[in-house]
Amino acid sequence: MRLLHEQGPLTRSELGTLCGLSRTTLYDAVGTLMDNDTVLASIPEAARRKRGRPAEVLALSPGNGLLLGIEFARRAVRMATMDAAHEITGAAGEPHC
Repeated sequence: MRLLHEQGPLTRSELGTLCGLSRTTLYDAVGTLMDNDTVLASIPEAARRKRGRPAEVLALSPGNGLLLGIEFARRAVRMATMDAAHEITGAAGEPHC
């Protein structure tokens, strides 16, 4: 989960390379996370058009919380929220003197 949070969506192969777990252990862990809707799997549209079996991309479920970022700039304050799947859900800014 930490790697998906830090890196964003990854294939099982990429995740296995980064975490160093055996393929069997990784598939068991990912299966458990998918069963409880913590991780979602999808096939990118571009991958569907190629030959062979497309690689699924794993991502954290967007319902796993929100992150808030605040930037205090010289002349403005900006804020943004992002879900666990790295999608920006809202943004706002306000100038100040």
